[in-house]
Amino acid sequence: MNINLLPTFPPTQRGASLLIALVFLLILTVLAISSMREVALEARITGNVAEQKKLVSSAESGLRDGERRATLRGPQEPTSDCAEIATKKLCLLTRQPSYAQDFTDHQVYSPNDDTTLERDTRWYAQIAPSGENQGESENPEYGNMMLGIGIFRYEINSQSKSTTLDAALRSTVALNSKGRIESE
Repeated sequence: MNINLLPTFPPTQRGASLLIALVFLLILTVLAISSMREVALEARITGNVAEQKKLVSSAESGLRDGERRATLRGPQEPTSDCAEIATKKLCLLTRQPSYAQDFTDHQVYSPNDDTTLERDTRWYAQIAPSGENQGESENPEYGNMMLGIGIFRYEINSQSKSTTLDAALRSTVALNSKGRIESE
């Protein structure tokens, strides 16, 4: 009596289920790798968006610092550079207004309440044109600009930088001899 205890397999089946399982495993691996790359890309994009928002917020702080200094100081004579101007004072430059912002001469963000920012924030002010090619005053009477009478428009430019990104903003402030005339 010859009893065979081992099961016998049909001769036609030669690892087809193993081959199908390996193909499915390969497909799942490719899908997992592509979704990991997509998640990593989305994380970098989200990080850049968050950093850009922080930069805009810092530049906005610099802009408000410049506007506050222009408002507190009132109309004043422009200078050619900010080298002799103290840190917490307004530096009004004599530049020709242009679309491009130039931060070679600037003031650093220096609020009165000792607030600090994580990013390098700076700003400068210049005379903004107001009706004329170089209209320092909108008051048409002769000599009123020298007397500090009339409406004076100043352009405040602010920039905030990190290692890879930067944000720049621009605003105008209208002043009369008593201070700011625009409502916020």
